[in-house]
Amino acid sequence: MDKHSDATSTTAESTVEEAAVTAEESFEPFEEPTGAQLAEAQRDLERSLRDLKNKSSGDSTLSRYFREMANHPVLTPTQEVEAAKEVERLEIGYWASLFAYAPAFETLAVVLEKVMAEVPVEVPAEVAAMRKLARTANKQGKLQKKTQEKWDELSGELSAKLRVLDTDRIFVDQSDRAVHRLAGEFADELDVVSDDSVEITKQLRVFLAVVDRARVAQQVGKNRFVTANLAWWCPSRDGTTVAACP
Repeated sequence: MDKHSDATSTTAESTVEEAAVTAEESFEPFEEPTGAQLAEAQRDLERSLRDLKNKSSGDSTLSRYFREMANHPVLTPTQEVEAAKEVERLEIGYWASLFAYAPAFETLAVVLEKVMAEVPVEVPAEVAAMRKLARTANKQGKLQKKTQEKWDELSGELSAKLRVLDTDRIFVDQSDRAVHRLAGEFADELDVVSDDSVEITKQLRVFLAVVDRARVAQQVGKNRFVTANLAWWCPSRDGTTVAACP
């Protein structure tokens, strides 16, 4: 190795040694922390962990929501249309069940006139027509064959109209409670339905059971429809509420 190379190597080593000395001198002497300092550090760590947990709670809710939605079956457009039609059919069926017992129709007519006047909404013409037919029912609540056929026709038309008019489901709720009052239910409520008395017979109790089943069926149908479309709803930023996704 020539003299030039030896000089260069010596210079490099000297530079490294100087840098190491400079770096070592820049370090402050290490002191063992006291017990008080360790306790304070522990408290700081616990506070940080609590803050992190609180801040991430919303994210945990969102994560859980999206995990559930990822596994949730979503209706296809065709299935959604069919499900909506089924809900409509069940809601109309609920109204039709309320009209299935002619002796109770006068009570329903009075209630409908009252609640629809408060909206106000015009009472469908079918109400007056069915009122007349209801007066021809025998003690068992049965109608003559031709009268029954006409009754069923009017009942279907009126049920479809009322479903559309009753956007807040006030009419159907009041009608349901009114027919149950005929059997002594909701006795604590002010009875404003009718002066006509309806005998509590086996036929009336069967009628009320049919109404109950129809009410449950339409509610179950709506719940299924809503549940199947939950994936189209998004949670709020804080994870406490949901709204339609943009």
